[in-house]
Amino acid sequence: WLSLAAIGGAALLLLMTPWFIWLYFNAAARNAKDTKSKAFNSHRAVMYYLNQLGYSRTNTGPHEYAANIDRKFNTGFVSFSNVYQKLKYSSLSLTTKETETVQTFYSPFIQTVRKQVAFKTRLSKFMNIYNTIAYFTQSKNK
Repeated sequence: WLSLAAIGGAALLLLMTPWFIWLYFNAAARNAKDTKSKAFNSHRAVMYYLNQLGYSRTNTGPHEYAANIDRKFNTGFVSFSNVYQKLKYSSLSLTTKETETVQTFYSPFIQTVRKQVAFKTRLSKFMNIYNTIAYFTQSKNK
């Protein structure tokens, strides 16, 4: 019985790994204070969340991917993605409006997507360890 319980516990931990990763990324995004870390943590959390739900960015550019997500979920991902790209690749400082976009984007975005994806679907997608493996093994040259 002890061996069976150990195997069952290990299997449960394996299935819960994507959820634990999401909890970490989500906490980092919600708790980031300065604009740059807020943008980077929010982007990482959003990309992971969407990947787990089956919306990976494979073979699309950042703007095209964000536009597809906006069409699907009626969000403001394009404006956030543009600010994130500016922070990542430019030395220009952000405008007040861009800073506000970073600070107010994350929570409403996640809530909007969560409302449109059924709990049962989210649960089954998050228990799929292959989505998580694909997220961490995809090319980082994006």
